[in-house]
Amino acid sequence: MVYRELTIEDIPTLKTIDGSLTSNSKYSLVRSTDDSGLSYKLKIEQVGGPFNFPANYSCEEGDESQYRVMLSDPSGWGMIALDEGSVAGFCLCQEQAVTRSFYIEGLFVDRSLRGQGIGKSLISLIIKEARMRKLESVWLKTENTNMPACQFYQNCGFRITGIKENLSQGYKGRQWDFAIFWGLEISK
Repeated sequence: MVYRELTIEDIPTLKTIDGSLTSNSKYSLVRSTDDSGLSYKLKIEQVGGPFNFPANYSCEEGDESQYRVMLSDPSGWGMIALDEGSVAGFCLCQEQAVTRSFYIEGLFVDRSLRGQGIGKSLISLIIKEARMRKLESVWLKTENTNMPACQFYQNCGFRITGIKENLSQGYKGRQWDFAIFWGLEISK
């Protein structure tokens, strides 16, 4: 596996990644109130039918132009993983100056190559770049129905830092209720 910085010229090749996945569970949001106020709890719920994410999930319509804008800006950065010249995975991040953090816009590994450490290697490279930029944290958001991603980020040390309800609900046929924000503090 070869890892190198992602360039604008690489963007059209990102469509070759099979970003599809299936999830048979989701996070559900449970609200409760008591004398101390409103509280939220997330619980994992098995679902009757699977949530299916399409093969082009890694580079959907409109993503290419967004990726170009991000990489054209000095705050943008990405890596690409190549397996014998074919795209195996990639990540794309943007530095957030106000919060001294790195936002992961996307991290995808081809379905046929998952479980081989490519995603964890990309996370390690993201953390290394964030440290070089003297940033304090890395963060991202997932859909509550994308349990494989939620489990991956949790296994990489990320913790849930927030939720956003009704975020793009129904966008492009999405079957999700809310976004989950994940964060990882970076030790110096």
